[in-house]
Amino acid sequence: MIVRWPGEIQHPGGTIVKQSATITDFYPTLMELAEATYPERFQERKLRSLTGSSLVPLLKKSGQRASKPSFQAYHFSRAWIQDEWKVVSLYDGPWQLFDLRVDRTERNDLSKKHPKRLKMLTGRWVKEARRAGIANAARPLMEKQRGWGWHRLKMVCPDLRTLSPDNATTHPSSPRQVTMSFSKPISFAGTDGKSIRLYSVSDESKPIWQASPDPDHPGQGTKELVLDGLPPLEPDQAYFFLWDAGWIKVGGKSVGRLNDGAFAWRFRTPAIRMKPD
Repeated sequence: MIVRWPGEIQHPGGTIVKQSATITDFYPTLMELAEATYPERFQERKLRSLTGSSLVPLLKKSGQRASKPSFQAYHFSRAWIQDEWKVVSLYDGPWQLFDLRVDRTERNDLSKKHPKRLKMLTGRWVKEARRAGIANAARPLMEKQRGWGWHRLKMVCPDLRTLSPDNATTHPSSPRQVTMSFSKPISFAGTDGKSIRLYSVSDESKPIWQASPDPDHPGQGTKELVLDGLPPLEPDQAYFFLWDAGWIKVGGKSVGRLNDGAFAWRFRTPAIRMKPD
């Protein structure tokens, strides 16, 4: 972040203050600059306390401040940062632990090395989530980390549990079928004319496979769907699925439309390995 405030910032121009900050720090910063007091209530409603801390001390010569823990919750992801330690769950995946003092880009998961710290920090996230009114704050997380796009899939189909071929992965072989599992029973009643389709990124104009199951499909009324008939796929190639809104019902509710705007369900086939001479 670049800050300019002539006559008020105590650092020489071009100074870099190496302190982390979050977007929630702006509210208490503006409150301090305005010499305002954050109210306990507003229009008969009790307000939650501010989670950030003012950035004003960083504008002074010392450039230091005592920051508050950072609570984060976004759709199916969550995080808690305290004293430069961060626990994070991405797309309902397992909790991971990072030491931001030496690992700013979060490459070295220390959850197995520091299980007590992991338990302490995740517990604090759950406590704050409950105070913030987040539903099912302590719900079990998935054992496997999902890749980019999983949150989009969950947005259009909240009861989706697993995929094969999995999204954001290189499939171990050329898949010949699609397998999906759900937490509630599925139905194809009233889904006429709607389909799921597979495309190759080398030609996105037309699908190379599609399916439109009807109520006679073996998956009707179960929690697992298997669709056969995928054609042979090219090696080392990227593919993606799209589906129409309402092509399937899960728990009696039609799923939303899946587009490729966030690469929600893409996968890659493996490259052909040449045998050594």
